[in-house]
Amino acid sequence: MRVSVAYCSSKRCCLASLQGFGFCDFENAEGAQRALRLLNGFAIDGKELLVKPNKATQAYLDWYTAQKEEKAKEAPGTDESNPEAAPAEEAELQDPAIKQELMNMTGKRLQSLGK
Repeated sequence: MRVSVAYCSSKRCCLASLQGFGFCDFENAEGAQRALRLLNGFAIDGKELLVKPNKATQAYLDWYTAQKEEKAKEAPGTDESNPEAAPAEEAELQDPAIKQELMNMTGKRLQSLGK
């Protein structure tokens, strides 16, 4: 799964404000969804990241989410044989702590660069 990442100098990212661009590949849908939740809009040195999937990845993520919700309705609980079957709520509960750690890491990095 491929997700694009742009580093923008304004809230509304456009070519004029684009500071950098890259791609991130993920092994599974959970990783891609977490990156979208945590990194889209994440500010680094006053500039926000724009993180979004391409159309094919978005279609797969939509399908994956629907399948996961369907399975949760049929058989509540986790399927320990499938690591991707862990409830999304568990991962989302960890998001604030992870986001804080990202902020700490980027702050320390910017301090070491003298910014």
